Amino acid sequence: MKQVASWKEYENHLLNQQLTQQRIKKLKVMFTLTSKYINLETAKREQIENFLNNLNRNIIKKNDGSNFSGSTKADIKKFLKQYFKHTRGEDENYPKEVSWIKATIGKDEKPKEKPTTSQDDIMKVAAQFDKLEYRILTLMFFDSGFRKSEMFSALKKDLTWDVFDEDGNKCFWIKCNESKTEPRTIPIQLFTEDIKAFVNGVYYKSLNNDNKLFNVNYGSYLKMLGNASSKAISIKLNIQCLRHSSATLYAQLLHGDLIALANRYGWSYSAKELKTYVRRSKSAHLIGAKKVFSSELLKLKEENQKQQERMDKLEKAIAVLTTMVTKKN
Repeated sequence: MKQVASWKEYENHLLNQQLTQQRIKKLKVMFTLTSKYINLETAKREQIENFLNNLNRNIIKKNDGSNFSGSTKADIKKFLKQYFKHTRGEDENYPKEVSWIKATIGKDEKPKEKPTTSQDDIMKVAAQFDKLEYRILTLMFFDSGFRKSEMFSALKKDLTWDVFDEDGNKCFWIKCNESKTEPRTIPIQLFTEDIKAFVNGVYYKSLNNDNKLFNVNYGSYLKMLGNASSKAISIKLNIQCLRHSSATLYAQLLHGDLIALANRYGWSYSAKELKTYVRRSKSAHLIGAKKVFSSELLKLKEENQKQQERMDKLEKAIAVLTTMVTKKN
């Protein structure tokens, strides 16, 4: 009962800190996991060290027997530090039980970079599916960069055709109703003709407005996606790869606009992913090159203007001299 009471008290603190429900759920998972191995109410440094040593050595494993990822281990350590800071450090200092913890990911446990695919290649992958809805689902995952839960929260009525600029031009928009960060509505403009064929098809027309836009089995689709991508482009893709590919592409299309990227992918404006994708896309370098080019062009124009002014003065001086010589003669 003490552990339950301890979580309730900590949950009240998190609510007062205005954390999202999704974030609180994740912290509760961390709380439940650590509580299986140490008593958070009475734990001393020695007990915490033993727990983390076993975690780092992969003695403590997931329920399915696999190892925890480096990022999950880091999250557990961050949770311990924040929890004890609140319960024993009065939200001001890390107490001695956890102040020594380094909540970083080991170099050999950093996640491998996900493979990316291009717009042309994802078309080849989509073409492997027999059913139109599976093809469009694949293209939309790539264009929107939606997470799994975000895409499958979209209803038929959430796919709309609307204006995207001041000239009245239109494109398709899609809305996600659930998100681990921010529900949002974004434009999807890469595969307009394919989506038009989709909304005029039998599957789409059979849906009611409040039906899920994609009523497919996720596990089956993920397996089919892996097989289709392996066959079409010799790379086994998953949803994370499609989101990664999408962000890489749009970082360049949006010219490294961090705010636009954050809004599109549901990241906070301080998210580390933003700078990562901008660097990979070379957008920052392109913007810098344009600024240098513009600066050099401006300098050239200024020099030309000064040269023209000197020429004008010289012409006036010659005209004065010519008039004086003419009068003398």
